[in-house]
Amino acid sequence: VLVPENYLYSTESDGAVIEATLADAEGKGIADGDGELYQIRGNGALVHQSTGSVVFGPKQVAYGSGAVSVGYAGSQGVPLLDAAFNPNDSNVVYVLPVLVTPKPGARPYKAAAKLVLSGNLNDPNYTVEMIYGMDPNTDPTVTITSESSGTVLLEPDVQHLSEIEVDSDGNLYILSAHGYTDNKWVLMYDEQLGNFSETRISLSRFNMANPAVMLVSSNEEKLYLTSCANESADLATEVYRFSIVRQGNNDPDLALDEVITVNCPDPNVCDAFPALCAGGSYIATITAMAENPDDGTVYATGFTAPKFDTNLTELPPEIEQRGIYTTAILARIPLGTAGPVDAEEFNDATGETIVLPMSITWTGGKLPKCNGADISGNGTVDMEDFAILASQWFSTSGSLSADIAPERYYDETVDILDLAAFSAYWLHTDCK
Repeated sequence: VLVPENYLYSTESDGAVIEATLADAEGKGIADGDGELYQIRGNGALVHQSTGSVVFGPKQVAYGSGAVSVGYAGSQGVPLLDAAFNPNDSNVVYVLPVLVTPKPGARPYKAAAKLVLSGNLNDPNYTVEMIYGMDPNTDPTVTITSESSGTVLLEPDVQHLSEIEVDSDGNLYILSAHGYTDNKWVLMYDEQLGNFSETRISLSRFNMANPAVMLVSSNEEKLYLTSCANESADLATEVYRFSIVRQGNNDPDLALDEVITVNCPDPNVCDAFPALCAGGSYIATITAMAENPDDGTVYATGFTAPKFDTNLTELPPEIEQRGIYTTAILARIPLGTAGPVDAEEFNDATGETIVLPMSITWTGGKLPKCNGADISGNGTVDMEDFAILASQWFSTSGSLSADIAPERYYDETVDILDLAAFSAYWLHTDCK
């Protein structure tokens, strides 16, 4: 049976593959605030993609009167599913799930953790600075029951942590969803305040089955979610776009903007084995999303496959030899669109077959720190930068270092838009 290797594909924004290399790890890819690419190993390690160095690995760390297990080492801990770098500090990374034992002998629970790295790729040490997630054993809002089998049931249950995102304002977002109950939550935190700021937003009211993938926009106050439970005869799946609502001192909330339909191509296995698709029922699933921060376009990848007849007793020998029979897809969702959008088959012109894409990360088109307002490059937005901007005022030619407005990237004019962008970062430091 063909078992495909794990590959990392570098692509253009139109999906054209530039390079395919064997991946150093099998898990999700993430980028830090400087655009460096990393990949998660399921046991709990984070690997720097270009050097292969282990940034951190699985271990148990003392925390308060108890301990936190990051990753799975030996017989303790849980596999690491997701991580997100602080966009302003590449030595701070948020990970989930971790296993928290509040004190010796206590029942452990799952949470997210803020790790502070050593800052040295050759010295993969870190400390646990904060935990995000209440202890259900002491949380007064949680009811605990035990079944005769010994299974412990929680209500509400926010222990099914799968996705974590952080924005540039220090807001942390965690997806916790259990497919067989109404426990489908987005947890929101101020990353500096931790559990004191926790807000739980139930997704059940949006009639969304099995939310599985989350993306927080860096372009505007939007949050995207997809479901992993899509079975569609017309090869369509859906992306839910929410506005993040913040009103005064009230807890933040989500308001549903749009359910965007993504139309997917036929699985290519149908061309070779049409009998497999004769039933006309398919699986269409989005497994990962990333955003171009310049224009807010969301890129979604996933796969399609025929849904086999439940009476099928065995697969054709050709399918068994082929192994994974899914077809990779890539869709572009423009900022503000109501849809629908069309996904395309994601192909690798170098000859390798892409069958099951599980992660997508944007690494290009990144604005400099302070969005370029530190024109002089001295690390601070000050009079030195203002003098440069004033000297280029209304200039339309030459090297325009003050042409920084995000509304019109590099439009070859220094005007009021650039002044507004500059003013937003006045006297900011640490802009290098």
